[in-house]
Amino acid sequence: MKNIFGNFDLVPQNEKGYVEELEKEFNISLPPVFKTFCKTFILNSLKPDEGHHIFHPDENLAFDEIKYDLRNLMKSYLNESDYIKKFEMFKFATSQIHSGGILISLRGKNIDKVFVDIENESGRFRFVAESIFDFITQIQQYDYSNE
Repeated sequence: MKNIFGNFDLVPQNEKGYVEELEKEFNISLPPVFKTFCKTFILNSLKPDEGHHIFHPDENLAFDEIKYDLRNLMKSYLNESDYIKKFEMFKFATSQIHSGGILISLRGKNIDKVFVDIENESGRFRFVAESIFDFITQIQQYDYSNE
């Protein structure tokens, strides 16, 4: 299986400080592993190879895409419900069936872990991966060009 990290654009060397600038601007501290990811890869730049579709093998997750850049995600976080803020979860990706999306835990014992927000279940947040890097490693490409 091909390493999907090569399908992200890299953050230009002269823009590496933008993450800290956004943290100050929005008064949001990102967890260390997610922060490293955002300083390395342009978050919303994941594109499939030609003739492919990107998907997550966990069908119940219904991963859609990483649609927004970090600035817009931080703006959205400020408008999130108090419930999401109470659990210090930061939405970074969309899901086709879970409107709460796919989130990173900002602090505490689950810091940097990835969850899906399953709004209609008890235990609302379901664990997905140990970190953003583990989550991205799970993403696969489906070749539809030969269909």
